[in-house]
Amino acid sequence: MRALSLVLTAAGLVAGCSSGPSGPVTETGDLATGDRTLVSGELADSYSVRIKEGQWIRVDLNSTAFDPYIILRPPTGAASENDDAVPGDRQHAQVIFRATEAGQVEIIATSFEPGESGAYTLTYEVSDTQPQSVATEGGTTPPASGEAAPGTVPAPEDAEADSGIKI
Repeated sequence: MRALSLVLTAAGLVAGCSSGPSGPVTETGDLATGDRTLVSGELADSYSVRIKEGQWIRVDLNSTAFDPYIILRPPTGAASENDDAVPGDRQHAQVIFRATEAGQVEIIATSFEPGESGAYTLTYEVSDTQPQSVATEGGTTPPASGEAAPGTVPAPEDAEADSGIKI
């Protein structure tokens, strides 16, 4: 099981410091037997990133072994999720999110279907300005705070979990 807690700062990765904009952080992982399993059956790895109110986070998940799926859970409120960064692209998922409050954001790297496994690359970046989505050219229209940017799908509410998706 992979569960990392990372705090981003202007100087890079420093545990225990306040958050700030940083360059992209890339993690490699592997969905495999023994990982956390979502209620719907998919294997999952979790990453935790501290974010300030008003900051943006862009998360990209790539894999040639399975159809990647991202779930992003803010400190409170509905989660955001995405299967394909661009419709039909089964090797790349992306979420862009603007925080309405400071706190820990959980990034869940998983697959679209139960039983999928294999290697992946997860890249995320916290910034003060809205990042560009791969689903658009020339930028995107900023969503309201706490909402997912175009190319992402807000998760429905569910009685089983705060986020309501797969968890």
